[in-house]
Amino acid sequence: MAAVVGQAGHFRAEKHAEELTRAAASLLLYSGVLKGKAAQSFLGVLQLLQKGNPLALVQSYGELYRSLAADEAPSWGDHLLNEVIRGTESPLARAAATGKPTAHLRAAAGHDLDLLQQLAVLEHTLATWVKDSAYGTTDRWLEAASCVAAVVGGGGGDSDGGSGAAGGAADPVLEALLSGQGPPAGLLAPLSEARRAALRAELAGKWRWSEGLELLERYHAAHGYGLVGSHRVLTWSGKLQAQDALTGVHELDEELLPVPRDDPALKGVLQALAEFVEADPRSGRRPHHIAILKFPSATRWLLAVWALQVGVVQEVAEELRPQAEGLRVVVLPSSQLGSLPELAWSLSQHPRARWVVLANGLSSLSAQGVADLAAMMSGYDGFSWPSNALLVGGFSDAVPEELKGTFR
Repeated sequence: MAAVVGQAGHFRAEKHAEELTRAAASLLLYSGVLKGKAAQSFLGVLQLLQKGNPLALVQSYGELYRSLAADEAPSWGDHLLNEVIRGTESPLARAAATGKPTAHLRAAAGHDLDLLQQLAVLEHTLATWVKDSAYGTTDRWLEAASCVAAVVGGGGGDSDGGSGAAGGAADPVLEALLSGQGPPAGLLAPLSEARRAALRAELAGKWRWSEGLELLERYHAAHGYGLVGSHRVLTWSGKLQAQDALTGVHELDEELLPVPRDDPALKGVLQALAEFVEADPRSGRRPHHIAILKFPSATRWLLAVWALQVGVVQEVAEELRPQAEGLRVVVLPSSQLGSLPELAWSLSQHPRARWVVLANGLSSLSAQGVADLAAMMSGYDGFSWPSNALLVGGFSDAVPEELKGTFR
């Protein structure tokens, strides 16, 4: 009798796995959600449920479990929603974040969201299918495998800034998304972990995930997508990568500033940053790039970091503070100065973001490098530096003659 029940359970699991595999193959816009390690392990489980290799099936489920635990996702369904919110390869997320039309993509996006909801199988259900198909798997395994890595409670602020609502108070950032307000002129700061969790819960609470499509569009229009939507500080190594904190300086106090608060150099940096924040990124007006001169390298770095972490938010009017907090910072190592044109192109793909590029080692540029930078900043090389990116350059001495028209 037990064997008959086991065979029936395996048959049901195989049928469900076949249906889910077909759903995964039918995604139109959100197939990128299934490219990560956890998703590939999930698809592997579905395939093995149909092929009947018990040992490989249990191992594949273990890989899924480890991936979710390492990702600190409360569940497989939460992992899928995290990837949807991130929107890394989603044409809809990219269009909303860059201010392009999205209406023609909504039908496909809604279709995909509902399919992803089908794929969000509960861990206990999936583990039960595995147990029914892999004979000899114990009840103890089922109990352990049904509980992934739950992240409960707190959910403090991100390391790159931002915080959630405190004490259960209404959160103005989330209220703005839920109320249907139009997009801001430029991208706002990435959501904190607590706010992302609240957004995820809002989407998960929909009867159908496609009912949250407009909310997703508003989110991407306000906060961006991919790395830009998730991180305020990035570094450039031939491509944009997350950095999360400005290296060596986290929440720098004013008392640690290497120059007085009223130092002319610091005041000049703050003024240029404030003007950059006040300008509409859609205007196409080129910013006044900043040169920090003569100080030792560490002093130049600390000065620029404090201005970005604290100073500019204090410098602008209160109504512009969300825009100041939304500045995206790119740390450009001296070793990557030769790839400035590639960086410029990458930044231009996010036209509604306000970028600040920290290049502390511009004195190391060769004569040809200086000439190339001057040509790019002026547009004489056929490709101009994007108007939504402000370059903060550190020089050990004077600004080269060719660049004096670029930096204030």
